[in-house]
Amino acid sequence: MRMRAWASGEFAEERDAALEAFAGPRRTLGDEADVDLFSAWFLNDRALADGSTPAAAYVASPDLDAGEREIAERIAGARLGLYRVLSVDPGKSLELLDLAAGEGTSTNTAATTVHDRDAASRAARWDVLLARVMPGDPPTLWGPVRFFGAAEEAELLAELGRLAPTPGDIQGALRTRPLEIIRFQTPTSLAKPTYFTLEGDPMLAARASWDLTDTPAARERLLRLGSKEPEGSDSDGAMIEVDISVPRSRLIEARAGKELPLGSVVIEAGVAAESPDSAPVATVRIERDLLTVEALSEMRLDQAMILVQGEFIDVIEAKPERRVVPIGDRLAQTPDADEAPPAPKAAASDPDVGAASDPEDLIGEVLLARYRSWPEEPHPSLGGETPRAAVAAGRSAEVEPLARIVENGAARSAGKHPALTELDLLGDLNLEAGDRPGD
Repeated sequence: MRMRAWASGEFAEERDAALEAFAGPRRTLGDEADVDLFSAWFLNDRALADGSTPAAAYVASPDLDAGEREIAERIAGARLGLYRVLSVDPGKSLELLDLAAGEGTSTNTAATTVHDRDAASRAARWDVLLARVMPGDPPTLWGPVRFFGAAEEAELLAELGRLAPTPGDIQGALRTRPLEIIRFQTPTSLAKPTYFTLEGDPMLAARASWDLTDTPAARERLLRLGSKEPEGSDSDGAMIEVDISVPRSRLIEARAGKELPLGSVVIEAGVAAESPDSAPVATVRIERDLLTVEALSEMRLDQAMILVQGEFIDVIEAKPERRVVPIGDRLAQTPDADEAPPAPKAAASDPDVGAASDPEDLIGEVLLARYRSWPEEPHPSLGGETPRAAVAAGRSAEVEPLARIVENGAARSAGKHPALTELDLLGDLNLEAGDRPGD
């Protein structure tokens, strides 16, 4: 790239000092991504002694023809910024809100449509980008882009506020402390994931088993509780099981007042398509002469054991085998989205899911229904109040970022479950209606 070569020769001492600030005394860059990151920062964001940038100095070079100067001016105008993704046309463009412009976080600020195939293929609605928008018709992105989730927006703005040369001058922080911002790791990204149930208890693999003293009677009882025997099997040894479910609202209300640590991921075990307002908390299973209860926390296991011992007391051995172990690293790949449940239990034969025929479509529709119920569910961050009630009470400023986080989680899953593209919690709650996708 001609600008890069010119700047390295014209500002050799400044480049060496910048390289040492970026990579340390050895001045050694790693892979190509490091080179691109350093080059964009040095050219566009690192101030020279006169306050300008190497890219701006290149624009003034007398050796450029009109076409080269026009391109150089666009590059020099691409300064580091923080942007919220308002909408995405996949593989084509993004609608971005400049969080450092005007009053910073207001969604009433005019948005800019930026054309960038790579970013538009990777971004989801309400992501936050640390990027450089290059002016032009149409505007495009210049240099490396960092992607953050909606849950990290407040942390990024707080860091910009800390670095601001004067209180509230976010733009000033981007201009005077760009390298620190480029290197900033949000507390959320650094936090080790820890997993909790919907009611806020540490997630564990919990299990209790009883030997059966009267297997036929136990099977009959479990079948009466709602389980179905596998089709085509009349063997007494065939496995049968039933989920114990409770209203989801009861579990969410139980989490009110529990302050979960940073990095917490709330996991929901599944969603029953025929009862989307309920949440399974334990599974009771009979296989051969063994009755087993499995749950995802000690509290759930203890409560399920009380139920089982009361229901099956005369057909089980008195003393169960009980085992509780950490959930371990097998949940490490769980999506980090606020209360975004893993794949629910839905099948093509479920009668209440709708007309979709593909299993992934069925799951997506169940998830969409679940997400749409979010405004009516008590939220721990709102003191147990529902988002809709909080909005009615004049707390829209608290609800809006929470709604964006939930929508962001849904948008990140929309590639696998297209039905989730229909989610519009902000519209449902009449929050900043003019900035909703499609308006």
